[in-house]
Amino acid sequence: MLRISKSCHSHLQTHSKSRLNAKKLNQLAVSSNESARHCRYIQYCVSNIKVPGSKIAITQNGYEYSYASILRSSDILSSKIRSLLPSPSSLSTSSSAAIPPPPPRVALFAQPGPEYVAATWAIWRAGCIVVPLATSHPPPELDYVIRDADVSVVIGSADSESKLKPLSLAHGAAFLLSDPVSATTVHHDGSSAINTEPTPSFDPSVSLPLIQPPVGLVEGRDPDSGALIIYTSGTTGRPKGALHTHGSLAAQVASLAEAWKMNEQDRVLHVLPLHHIHGIVNGLSLPLAYGG
Repeated sequence: MLRISKSCHSHLQTHSKSRLNAKKLNQLAVSSNESARHCRYIQYCVSNIKVPGSKIAITQNGYEYSYASILRSSDILSSKIRSLLPSPSSLSTSSSAAIPPPPPRVALFAQPGPEYVAATWAIWRAGCIVVPLATSHPPPELDYVIRDADVSVVIGSADSESKLKPLSLAHGAAFLLSDPVSATTVHHDGSSAINTEPTPSFDPSVSLPLIQPPVGLVEGRDPDSGALIIYTSGTTGRPKGALHTHGSLAAQVASLAEAWKMNEQDRVLHVLPLHHIHGIVNGLSLPLAYGG
């Protein structure tokens, strides 16, 4: 289980032109580790698994969020993402049918919490690549990443719409509002009660198909397919987008789990930024991968 603090640190970046295109996305791909295919976290995102739906995944500000609630929210959001994606033919950048276009990129602007996790899973389930946006960055820096990554959709909350929607539309991307994840309130006496509208019925014994990419966008569930683009800090030049594959994320999570002996009894206090790899992989992905 994760306990998330909102006092997450962030690092400002300076930006420049380094536009990602299909060729660069393919060149940036990090080779995967075969043993990482068995990592449970990547199974959450790439395969069908049985999850303990009632198990608490995240606690934040006196609320608890179950795996079922987060998965259900990601399912709803994933359908919305698919409806906004460009047609496969419009994504093709090569005249050769043997070279498929890279998966669409979806930018994510979300505060640390269950909505961030639900949106990340939703993007993967839609067959897309996640491009996290730093919530502390001013509009010019957000504009750079949205443009450079050539995103198709930008996901944000209602309080970020006035800032993000104009940037999205300026670069031909759709803007999509994320919905709150249903929570349970934790009282001082140890009792709990549903705080928001409950999610639709969820059977924790049923395997969920967590990747349902549109036909033609992503072929199968290749661990070498792109999953995440993290932008460098831009210390020695303009920030560059670094692509991580599903396989490379699985390899990182699996190696950390082995070193730290991670299991479902572990809890992690998370205060790291969620637009850098340490916060995303070490702090967030790892405990959720192993039922923590």
